[in-house]
Amino acid sequence: MNSNTRKYLFIALFVAASLLTIYFVYSLVAFGSPLSKTMRQHLVNGNEFHKDSLFNKAAESYFKSEALDKDNPVANYNLATNIAVKNNALPKEDRNNDVVIDDYLYADTVFTQVIAKDTVKANVANSWRNMGVMYHRIANDKELDTLLVQKIDSIAKNNPDADVDGYTPGGDRYSLLKAKKAYENSLRIDPGNEETRYNLAVVNYLLKKEQQQRQNQQQNQQQQQNNQQQQQNNQQEQQEQQQEQQLQQQQQQQQEKQEKSERNLESIMQNEQQVRRKVNEGEERKPGSKKYFENNW
Repeated sequence: MNSNTRKYLFIALFVAASLLTIYFVYSLVAFGSPLSKTMRQHLVNGNEFHKDSLFNKAAESYFKSEALDKDNPVANYNLATNIAVKNNALPKEDRNNDVVIDDYLYADTVFTQVIAKDTVKANVANSWRNMGVMYHRIANDKELDTLLVQKIDSIAKNNPDADVDGYTPGGDRYSLLKAKKAYENSLRIDPGNEETRYNLAVVNYLLKKEQQQRQNQQQNQQQQQNNQQQQQNNQQEQQEQQQEQQLQQQQQQQQEKQEKSERNLESIMQNEQQVRRKVNEGEERKPGSKKYFENNW
């Protein structure tokens, strides 16, 4: 077993245990723009609600803070992170998948705004990383992953100009591609983050594994098509052979019929000649016939 095989085997064994941790919370003094007293209070309230897992109340506080200054990334980052943490914490039986996907897509938009506006590298790196974690979690959940693809596919079809960020129907999974891109962008800013590097290795392993599965599936489909074509060719060849045999049989039957007819005709002609000879012989032997006298004098 070579080193690369051991590497991917190690990743495969621990893929379910990947450290998908959401980074929270931005410090209130981590940004260059000043915060008003009211905005700061809403952020403090939101942070306290978030720590107590009161995610809906935390979101309300962050929305209030954001309303006072939409360009300040503090509320935006905490709002998006709160949404991600809330949906990550929901048990499957308690969640609405449509709502979860819509929340994740909204958090994606908000993180993107933070990345565009924030000047602190660590904050941008964390925003990218949290986006990667969101899509990584979607990739690990078949129901959410399927729903995400349906939504993105619908967006791509209904709006050709929409930014679907590399989505290709039938290609690599959209969630894994988004996670890969986010982790890579985070590592460009913070290359020493081993947790992010590990998560990226897991995503790359999954992409490579699924690519191999797709190739195997395509090869199997091609082999099936070749087998079907060969079967069709064999069937056609058998049909042609059967048709040729039937034609030969028909020709043979026709020839035998013709030969039989010729034999019957020949037999009839021979019988007719025999009858004529007998008639002629009888005529010759009648009294008064010339032949009769000639033969009996």
